[in-house]
Amino acid sequence: MLPLAKSYLFSPGLFHALALITIFVILWVKIGIRQVSLSRSQSISSIVLCIFCWGDLLYVTTVIGPNEHITHSRNIEDPLVNITWSPIQNLNVNLLPLMLAMNVHLMNTHVPSDYAGNSQKLFSRKINYSDAPTEPVAELPDIVILLSESFFNLNHFSSLHFNVAPTPSFDREEARYGASVITPAFGGGTANVEFEILTGLRTALLPNGSIPYMQYIDKEVPTSLPNYLKTLGYETVAIHPFDGSFWKRDQVYPLIGIDRFIDKSNFENAPTRGPFVKDSALAQKILEELDSASKKPKFIFAASMENHGNYVDPNRYDTRLIHSLNAPTQEMQTVLDNYAEGMHDADQSFAALTNAVRHRSRPTLFVFFGDHLSIPLYMMEDAGLVSSDYFDLLTSKDRRTIHTVQAALISNLDSIRWPDRRFQMNNMAPEILRAAGIPMSPYWHLINAASSEFPVHIYGYLEDASGRVIPSSDVTQSSYMHTMRLLTYDLLFGDQHLVKHLNGDSQPIYAKTAAVASKD
Repeated sequence: MLPLAKSYLFSPGLFHALALITIFVILWVKIGIRQVSLSRSQSISSIVLCIFCWGDLLYVTTVIGPNEHITHSRNIEDPLVNITWSPIQNLNVNLLPLMLAMNVHLMNTHVPSDYAGNSQKLFSRKINYSDAPTEPVAELPDIVILLSESFFNLNHFSSLHFNVAPTPSFDREEARYGASVITPAFGGGTANVEFEILTGLRTALLPNGSIPYMQYIDKEVPTSLPNYLKTLGYETVAIHPFDGSFWKRDQVYPLIGIDRFIDKSNFENAPTRGPFVKDSALAQKILEELDSASKKPKFIFAASMENHGNYVDPNRYDTRLIHSLNAPTQEMQTVLDNYAEGMHDADQSFAALTNAVRHRSRPTLFVFFGDHLSIPLYMMEDAGLVSSDYFDLLTSKDRRTIHTVQAALISNLDSIRWPDRRFQMNNMAPEILRAAGIPMSPYWHLINAASSEFPVHIYGYLEDASGRVIPSSDVTQSSYMHTMRLLTYDLLFGDQHLVKHLNGDSQPIYAKTAAVASKD
């Protein structure tokens, strides 16, 4: 009985059952004593009881956290789940009181004390243009960013062995063209990875558990990477072979500067593998967009679907090439087989796109990376990859392990390399712009400078430039926190007077580059 009690201690079923029992008791008492209305004292007592119940819900969902009593993730059988990806499903499953209790903290966004002060002058003094090119690039390159669902180079886990290398093409390119990227996500949350890349902001500066695509982006984001590239003359396209309304992409993408969004409705009759559209079909669509007639340089942001979870179905694929040789359990054997098979397909698409990019006549940059690792934490503990399957007990080394993915920068220009070989997702745009010789706006200069001061900042984990782990409480008054909090508030919640100032053409080179693009 104890495991069952623990499993349901903070589950939605318990809260719903308590609500029904309470209503039943009130009705039974009222009918029993034939009382039509409550007295004043009874009314006050009922209100106080409701407040206490609501407070208890808030405490469980925001302070303690759901299932905090469970010390190992493998024991969670029926967790209290905040269904962030679907408000309607969240309402149907958790009902309104519990849904509100789990999400009320997302409104906890404070106005920085000096938001209306002289922040413009402060930012102007901080921007360093020392790395800006002195001449505009001769021809603005096409840029393709491919977020490969759950991609991770399993060679980085030396204790895992497979009958065939899952990602041979990526393995060959990584040594010369690879980088380690810190992701805010683990096991899911692709939308937050996209948010960091495209806006330059960090989700650690927002309430824990928030999905900015869902809760905060409801107006234009003028400083986003796509919007900035449009000022230089780029055409911007997003491709994702899934429901366009998922994570509200169909509403968010236009606000961050995407001209066209190609979703699953444009993949009619596309081949599938497992439950999703094959990566090869996405690669073909990317190449079609690159090769379509246009006088403008192109920015393509694509996100794949084939290797999305779940991985526990032994019948996910009709045939499998990849098999794990030393999984500690049968369950993990199935997960690793499916996971590695999907990555092998992603690797083949990576190879095809790499070959196509290198043979293009037009200058092109191709960025390929995974959004997050997707092996369940308790399986990683079983395999000796982390020291615990309880998030609060993870060491600094464990956090680096589960929040680091790999990226490759491929180009038909031999001189193109990552300027830095380790950075966080929010600083990927400056890395790409610097590698390509494309000038950065003042906003992206500021993001790059702040991110260089503290290259890693995710929930509960922060590193300084030397790689030293720093308690978050030690940097609350730092210039980094001051800068990022002001930018985050202004862009998402304020009147955007700061970011509009930072989006201006403050150097002649910006106008020169835009003029070059307009002539193409």
